Amino acid sequence: MNERGARVLPEIEFVGGGAQEYLFHSYFSPNGRPFDLEGCTASFAVTSVLNRYGEPVISKAMTVVEGDGQTNLLRVVLEPEDTVGLAGKYLYQITVRGEDGKTDPPAQGEMVIHNNIDKRFVMGRA
Repeated sequence: MNERGARVLPEIEFVGGGAQEYLFHSYFSPNGRPFDLEGCTASFAVTSVLNRYGEPVISKAMTVVEGDGQTNLLRVVLEPEDTVGLAGKYLYQITVRGEDGKTDPPAQGEMVIHNNIDKRFVMGRA
């Protein structure tokens, strides 16, 4: 959590165009108990810091997976084509929707994507 009490996800940093897999644990705040995601759906969205109110540049469904005997892990895979054309500072957000259709207030984090200097190779054109 930050100084205002908002949930903050860890910073992510990588070179665009590489396959990326991320796992996020889900916990109740403030007691830190694992939050059971069984029956929930989740979304992973990325937007530019400069256009934070615009449409996401990436929006992907997340997979709920079991970890340590609990279904409190969310998984997202970014494929090379998702990020090869991106460079700069971004915000990413995870939103969880419960079985009742209600969404959990999203958590956000910063993402830094470094420019890939060989985009043609990544896309199989070289």
